[in-house]
Amino acid sequence: MRDSVQALLRQGKVQESCEMLFSALEAVLRKSQELELLVAKLQRVGRTSERIDPAQLQLLFEELLQASRAAGLPDWKAEDKEDAALQREIAAAEARSPAVKRSRRPTGSTLRTHGVEQQSHEEVLAEEQRNCPRCGRPMNPMGQDITRRLEYVPGHFIEHEYRLQKYGCGTCKQGVKTAPAPAQVLNRSTADASLLAHIVVSKYADHTPLHRLHRIYARSGSEIPVSTMCDWTAEVAELVEPLVEQLYQRILKAYIIGTDATGLKVLDPESPTHIQRGSMWVLTGDRRDVPLHSHRRRGKRTVAVPGWS
Repeated sequence: MRDSVQALLRQGKVQESCEMLFSALEAVLRKSQELELLVAKLQRVGRTSERIDPAQLQLLFEELLQASRAAGLPDWKAEDKEDAALQREIAAAEARSPAVKRSRRPTGSTLRTHGVEQQSHEEVLAEEQRNCPRCGRPMNPMGQDITRRLEYVPGHFIEHEYRLQKYGCGTCKQGVKTAPAPAQVLNRSTADASLLAHIVVSKYADHTPLHRLHRIYARSGSEIPVSTMCDWTAEVAELVEPLVEQLYQRILKAYIIGTDATGLKVLDPESPTHIQRGSMWVLTGDRRDVPLHSHRRRGKRTVAVPGWS
């Protein structure tokens, strides 16, 4: 970092060197904030009723210590001297270039796109506008200025109608054949696989309730009842149950397994108040696989709710 900044200063690129230093400082502050949040979390866990296992805490601190040793302990005094020398060089360079303005970051630099469809448009002046405003003669092309706009196109529905042609035998009057219908994910359902995937991802990944998703779809022209989406979600859960079971078996073979429960209220039609106290169990295997398993309590018993999410 020091060599790069000094090279930029020698080239007279004061603003670029400042941007590099600001980026490095931002990364250091972000890492410091993450460590502060980790310490606060460990302190908060230590004050709760669910005490953390001292062996687990010791293991965590040993991992952090090994990571710091692998990175190498910095020489703070040497770094302070280098920082002071670098600050003097920057101040001298700024004094030589007083017209350069210090800006933390150019406008719009945080915008990044990945895999977004790109369309190129060429804008030209009308024929009557291509004359010089001073002498009135026609002007010649001399390059292009490029400006960008990021457009958002809302999702939309497409309703497919399949007309299945029937064929009958004109001789025996009994043989009838019909063209096959497209494959279905759910029996007797009009939902395509793409719609089912969007509902499930919106509910569980984007945390969008189904009643809110119902209004979003309605604005796009499709009135899908909330009860219908609930049934579709339950049927999709049954379809992916073998995959979840395989995930559960892989977690049991993990080197490090973590689990914890969170209490929550769940609907129960068999209860007088229609609400029961339940638990949501989370399992982690090697910090990679995270399924959730829910239970609802009845009296002093704990009843497992079928399905994983």
